[in-house]
Amino acid sequence: MSLSPHHDTNASTLSGGFFDPVRQAQQAFHALMNALARPGTVQPIEAVEAPAALPRLFGTIACTLLDPDTRLFLDPMLAGDPHVAEWMTFQTGTAIVGHESEAMFGMISDSREVELAAFCAGDQAYPDRSTTLCLSVSSFSGGKALRCTGPGIETSHTIAPAGLPADFAEQWAANHVLFPRGVDLFLSCEGEGVIGLPRSIQIASET
Repeated sequence: MSLSPHHDTNASTLSGGFFDPVRQAQQAFHALMNALARPGTVQPIEAVEAPAALPRLFGTIACTLLDPDTRLFLDPMLAGDPHVAEWMTFQTGTAIVGHESEAMFGMISDSREVELAAFCAGDQAYPDRSTTLCLSVSSFSGGKALRCTGPGIETSHTIAPAGLPADFAEQWAANHVLFPRGVDLFLSCEGEGVIGLPRSIQIASET
């Protein structure tokens, strides 16, 4: 018996997520916090099953950090697949918003097009109300070399993720100067893990 599109949608929405929620959420949360505490280092993280259009590590991050009190922005590629929003809402209870400035979290599958300044940087009284962005990159190597310095980095650390905007270093400089305001980033790469880039660090192009 064939399934109707309605049943396909329900199956895609209901499947995936954590199969051992307490253990997996604790492990993922630990990895994400380590990523922010040790900027530029790759932290392994377990991927969850998710709709085909959604990077699986985005699914893990969502199941770990999102809840009914959060607001999530999806880039046009992710928002264009209704299964993604349905899955996010079912798995986490988060609200999907249509404008970057409204979001507490943002998920960007095509990181080449991201504009950091479009997202909420918080304010001086509540800098923690800024957006945390998740950017999917194709590789943690092969891109423009970026030198990271600041809290959590002993001297300096160089990363070269592929797929960031050509002006990423300039965008980051404009973000960092807002500190303690500014957005925080997680870079995710399928099969590799996550890199954390908190607003407190400086990033400069090495070329």
